[in-house]
Amino acid sequence: MKPFSPNLLACTVLSSLLMASSSLADTVQLKNGDRISGTIVLLDSGRLLLKTAYAGTLSLDVKQVTSVDTDQQLLARQHRGDDSQPVRLYSDENGQQLILAGSEHSIRLQDLHQLIPVQEKQLLSGLQWKGSLHLSADYKRKENDSDKYELDLDNQLRHGRWRHGIEADYEHETKNDSKKTDRFTSTYGLDYFLTQSWFWKGKAKYTSDKMEDLRRQTTLGTGPGYQFWDTPLGSLSASTLLNHNSYSFANGEREHFNSVTGSWDYRRYFMAKNLEFYYKGEAGLPFTPAVDYVLDHETGLRYKLNSWASLSLRAEWEQVGSDQGSLNDRRYLMGLGVSW
Repeated sequence: MKPFSPNLLACTVLSSLLMASSSLADTVQLKNGDRISGTIVLLDSGRLLLKTAYAGTLSLDVKQVTSVDTDQQLLARQHRGDDSQPVRLYSDENGQQLILAGSEHSIRLQDLHQLIPVQEKQLLSGLQWKGSLHLSADYKRKENDSDKYELDLDNQLRHGRWRHGIEADYEHETKNDSKKTDRFTSTYGLDYFLTQSWFWKGKAKYTSDKMEDLRRQTTLGTGPGYQFWDTPLGSLSASTLLNHNSYSFANGEREHFNSVTGSWDYRRYFMAKNLEFYYKGEAGLPFTPAVDYVLDHETGLRYKLNSWASLSLRAEWEQVGSDQGSLNDRRYLMGLGVSW
């Protein structure tokens, strides 16, 4: 008997793996005859988002889709307000979509209001990185000339049980050639997921302000957090931290104190993830009579102009009540940015 070649064995195993991986992919058939394989991310507002290994995430018009075959379980809503039902999609000889949810019946893909994958209860095994960089500016030429701009960086990196958050913000404003605002803020957060939802958070934040009574703020905190949900349609997380704070004021006074803060981060996507609404912030109660409260929150909208550029509109509000001087700053900004 002729010995079995190791090279042939390796090729056979590799071919089997490739066939298995391709068989697990979702397949979309278009009206022009093209067949695209990938993973369905979302169906919303008449757009089907399909993640591919060769072209990133594609946004397809469902009116141009003739059939879909899925190997993953999905949650479907046929009308707005309907409860989500677990389904699988496949095509018959006539190309119609059949939904499996205890019974079979035909339905057109464009008649579905929403379709999202069932979230598997497992932690990320690979590396996931997303972020954005936005520039906002406001220039006025009247009796009082003013120039204002703000640069905002937001990054999130996830691998395994770890989630890193890196944020930086710089704001500069002049009025009649006189500097009115010069502020820099940086934040680093590190989350370790104990379970699918519970995590332990560590956070460091530094703020330098050359114009306000409160010149520098340094905060180090740690505490538990909870991820309520994280789906293609949005996410919500909250945490409670015990912090140590150091404040430096313009008159040379310094304050060192502990505090407890509650923070939140809510995001919701619309129009097949072309429009994003978010609201995030934190509220703190200091353990010292010298500082009454700390409130810092932000809300905004981001609209994707294409696959990488977006238009943003946001409002920021920062308050600090203190015996040495208070801070009450509101900002309304519109800008352009890039996302990845």
